[in-house]
Amino acid sequence: MRSMLAVALVLLALNARGDEPREDVVDGNLLYEELQRAPEAAAAYILGIHDGIGVIQYHAPSERRLFCTPIGITGEQLAEVVRRSLEADPMLRDYPAAILVIRAFVLAFPCGGT
Repeated sequence: MRSMLAVALVLLALNARGDEPREDVVDGNLLYEELQRAPEAAAAYILGIHDGIGVIQYHAPSERRLFCTPIGITGEQLAEVVRRSLEADPMLRDYPAAILVIRAFVLAFPCGGT
């Protein structure tokens, strides 16, 4: 149930974007391009988002977390999850990349018991 709520919140955030494109926001198109052209840089960006959310939800019980990645997962593996998500849903690539990264993690790494 909490995973569904998390997905719903991410989808609401996707709908909340403005009509005018912002030049200061990395979108999914740019992230996907970077995953092809400079995978190490893209993986660092993705790992930064992962770790930032991880710090925020560190002490939260699993039922309150957005996602629960397996112990030992690498930045390259996280980048592959995001790459697959962007390939599977190319229509979403106009949205901010950070939201799409979180969405990919929510879908790929649900927390147990939810």
